[in-house]
Amino acid sequence: MASKPATATIGLSVVAAVVAVVLAVGLLVADAIPGALGSEAHALVSALPLALVALAYMLHQPSRRPSVGQAVKAALLCAAFLLWAAAQLRPSLPVAVNDAAIALFVADLALIVGGDLRRKM
Repeated sequence: MASKPATATIGLSVVAAVVAVVLAVGLLVADAIPGALGSEAHALVSALPLALVALAYMLHQPSRRPSVGQAVKAALLCAAFLLWAAAQLRPSLPVAVNDAAIALFVADLALIVGGDLRRKM
């Protein structure tokens, strides 16, 4: 039986993920309606799903009981999403913030591919 903190963490993870998906769909709908969001509102609505899905994934990790390698990959992925959210929210940030997000996404997937290939050998 799961402890209350674990159950609460799972619940928060699910809520964050659902809200992230709803906001992402809302963003797509708003994009189809010219002028539906001003530039500041658009920046916020585009950053929130990225940050919330990163939060959801971080909160989900204890229930997965990841290995150290899996935890590192999860941390890279969450950091990439948070940097991407920051770049969406504040376009005036140095381009290096966006580039760091790209590097983290690439590193994360490269580690996943490398791990999969090692297991198949």
